[in-house]
Amino acid sequence: MTTEAPAKAPPKKQADPFAEKFAPISAQRFWNAVLYGPEKVGKTTGALSAPGPILLLNAEGSNSSHFGRSRNPNVHEIIVPVDEGAKALLDEAFLWLRDTPAGKATQTVVLDSLSEIHGAILRDMAKDKDHPSLPERGDTNTWLERYAMSLRDLPLNVVIVAHETWTKDDVTGVIERSPYTGTSNVAYGKKFTGPFADIVAYLGRSIDENGAEHYGAQLVDGNGRRAGHRGGALGVSREVNLTEWFAVMNAAPQTEEKA
Repeated sequence: MTTEAPAKAPPKKQADPFAEKFAPISAQRFWNAVLYGPEKVGKTTGALSAPGPILLLNAEGSNSSHFGRSRNPNVHEIIVPVDEGAKALLDEAFLWLRDTPAGKATQTVVLDSLSEIHGAILRDMAKDKDHPSLPERGDTNTWLERYAMSLRDLPLNVVIVAHETWTKDDVTGVIERSPYTGTSNVAYGKKFTGPFADIVAYLGRSIDENGAEHYGAQLVDGNGRRAGHRGGALGVSREVNLTEWFAVMNAAPQTEEKA
């Protein structure tokens, strides 16, 4: 009499610690936008059209957010001090967003404006607030870049408001406008319009034949203005409504970038 050997158990699947690090496909995507342009064209109001709840980190003064907050009551505003305490307050805001239930419920954080926050951090870090040293300026650049990237990695939308600056080509005379970071370092400015941003929009104001005001955004490069967005779903220009923009980008198949 022969007996059959017991069937071998299938080998246990080995854990793959590296594969556990793979990022899952998220059902909800969050976007990073830079809105810039000249003064009084609705940059802050446009930023506050993003999905709420919104945390507004405002270094421009409370009047700058008046119209935007009147249209969107779901905004929590923090006034960033002009010098001492700015860095500690921004660190506290980040920890609130990352670690607290109310912070985790926030859908959008707005930095207004990039150059004023840069100046506040520089004065906070400098020993001589009227004459910051070159190393202190470099430390400020590094800190603010890392801060923006840390916000980007949270599950929320990040909107940066910026004034415009421009450079002129000495040979061709061509003027190119771009967001003003608070420093004349062009390479530093590209850190916020390059890998960080999903949308770079140049905002402007126009008046039609009936005298009505319109606030719109240029969303691709042109006329000496730096602009672009991932996927191309927003087109060349659009009325400013970030909630609508993000919904369109979430719904659209991602094709080639418009930049």
